[in-house]
Amino acid sequence: MKKPLLVVVAVILVLVVLVIAAPFLIPASAYRGQIEARVHDATGRDLRIAGRLSLSLFPDIRVVVNDASLTNPTGAASPTFASVKKLYVTVKLRPLLSGRLDIDRLALVDPTIALEIDAKGRPNWNFATADSALPGPAPDEPADNAPIAGLDALSRLQVKEIAIENGTITLLDRRTGRHEELTQGTATIAAPSLAAPFTLAGSALWRGQKLALTVKLDAAGALLAAGGKTGLAVALAAKPVTLNYRGSVSNTGKRGVAALRFDGNADLAIPSVRDFVTWSGQDITLPKHGFGALAVSGAVHGENGIAKFSDGKFTLDAIAATGGAALDVSGVRPAITANLRTGMLDLNPYLPPPVAGWATDPFDVAIFRGVDTDMTIAASGVTYRKMRIGNTSLTVHLKDAKLALTVGPMALYGGSGKGQVTLDATGPSAAVRIDGALSGVDVGALARDAAGIGTVAGTGTFTIAGTARGNSERDLIASLDGKATFRLSHGSVGGVDLGGMLKNSGGAFAAGGGRTAINSASGSFSIAHGIMRNGDLVVSTDTIDATGSGSVDLPARTLNYRITPRLVAGILTVPVTISGPWDHLSFQPDLAGIAKGVMLAPVNMLGGAAGVGKNLGGGIGGALKSLFGK
Repeated sequence: MKKPLLVVVAVILVLVVLVIAAPFLIPASAYRGQIEARVHDATGRDLRIAGRLSLSLFPDIRVVVNDASLTNPTGAASPTFASVKKLYVTVKLRPLLSGRLDIDRLALVDPTIALEIDAKGRPNWNFATADSALPGPAPDEPADNAPIAGLDALSRLQVKEIAIENGTITLLDRRTGRHEELTQGTATIAAPSLAAPFTLAGSALWRGQKLALTVKLDAAGALLAAGGKTGLAVALAAKPVTLNYRGSVSNTGKRGVAALRFDGNADLAIPSVRDFVTWSGQDITLPKHGFGALAVSGAVHGENGIAKFSDGKFTLDAIAATGGAALDVSGVRPAITANLRTGMLDLNPYLPPPVAGWATDPFDVAIFRGVDTDMTIAASGVTYRKMRIGNTSLTVHLKDAKLALTVGPMALYGGSGKGQVTLDATGPSAAVRIDGALSGVDVGALARDAAGIGTVAGTGTFTIAGTARGNSERDLIASLDGKATFRLSHGSVGGVDLGGMLKNSGGAFAAGGGRTAINSASGSFSIAHGIMRNGDLVVSTDTIDATGSGSVDLPARTLNYRITPRLVAGILTVPVTISGPWDHLSFQPDLAGIAKGVMLAPVNMLGGAAGVGKNLGGGIGGALKSLFGK
């Protein structure tokens, strides 16, 4: 018995010696060539190992590769798809004999991956097996419920540690010229078993900012079968943005096709939206004010490229809102839908400072081309400049660079208002249409807050409908075409006593004081190329009537009007012309009109007319200047 036993022991010892000595007895070129050939057969690319290659088989399989690279397909911008300065892997031998792959450590030092999409939309990360030509075009977006290959193999895989040191990933899209680069990448990955937690911790540099990422799956193996579910925690931290998610991930696939669904709670914080947009490279120019801190939190459901927030809380600068929202990145461009409720919506931080005249700075309408939006906002109030609007509803619909903004109904200075603005940003210049109506508003308060005019009062109704086209505020004003109407009731005008003037009250002309009560006033305008024309102004008071006609040149900010006040009984007519720039109007009596009125009046009014003429030089001018706040 001893002799056979000694023989067996001797054979085992020889095998052990051979396993240990094999890497030294067999030239590296023998298995170097086999490895390169196997990789070519699997990928259609050439693997080149320029540095030292070493292999040991006992007590564990240990492979060290230096200076290895995998070629890119023919026609790519870079000859190399991937490279690594040093690859180190240790695989436990005993589990491998039973069909399990147990990686004790896999380390990659200075790995690089050069991703590329050529001018025809063909990606270099799809591997051909027959030749090295680029594969067919990639779809614009990955298909929903894409199958996950290799799940059976994963069930026999254990990874104690994967370490990446100083990794680099680049992306070149030759269709658009876009180039992205992720550098200084480090990561540690552990997946001891499918029933144990999977963890990833890493960092990298992108666009000058360090990104830190941690991921933890409670049990990765639960996702291998349809219907499987496990806990998931993700944290992304960078100076421009932080994101935290805690919840679950499920495999919702069917018939062997896998799809992932996320259900949990998420918190997003962006210290400055303006800085974030710049850092992320989006082709969006924001207004020069506002767009500071943004925070979003709430329950999130994510599936097939769509993330939905419910019971969400949203803050932007001083604006706080609650409600639901969704982000869809599965289409040609991102799409945002939301239904929000907010308190006072202060728009002033997002408005440019007031300027004299019309602004000539060109609009940047690129923001309307980069995203689709369907949003409803219910606000308890809106502040715009000095205007304060009550309960308001806003609906924003933006699709294919065409915007429709619907406002109202809104509570406005004791009355109500509604309107719609549409903007078409598909052409070289913005095309705008506006339709609006105000009803029962306090004209005095509205005029004071909107234009700084404090001499009028009453209840007013206004309508406007117009179209314009241009790339600046001035362009839009100069191209405005449309119509407008107004009606005023139970009002008054300060700074003028028309009754006193018509009664030949010298004090009324000279002092320019008093107040005229207005029972009603109305008129309509036609608008062409920014010029408003009116020929049907009618004013009715307790003692006089007045009519008027004229034009308002919006681009030039000038006015040219003729107003004819008269006694109700038609005894005397005293026309007045108003002309000049809005901020420096000239008020002059129409002397020819006065002479005509005097000739038509009874003879016993001549003396009164003479008295009127005597005081016209300064009185009417002073009175009407007071009327227009001058």
